[in-house]
Amino acid sequence: MKHTPRDGVRGHWTGERGNSRFIPNENSEHGKEVSDTLKKYGLEGIEYKDGVPDFSECSEETVEISMTENRSKNFSKANAEYEKKME
Repeated sequence: MKHTPRDGVRGHWTGERGNSRFIPNENSEHGKEVSDTLKKYGLEGIEYKDGVPDFSECSEETVEISMTENRSKNFSKANAEYEKKME
């Protein structure tokens, strides 16, 4: 949960933080960019369950990795798997 966004400048939750939809704030530069991207997929925001975002409705590729507690390592592993798929 500590990595989920908080209500504020970036956007707001439709319910409980980490267990509802997070909708970006179109009045902020970052929020506008995210909102515009989501609209391309017909989405208003991203659903979260137990603090985990579900990007399945707007992802262009999916990779599977063994998750660890180290977020940086997870991102690196996911990027490496993606690069393998694109070869």
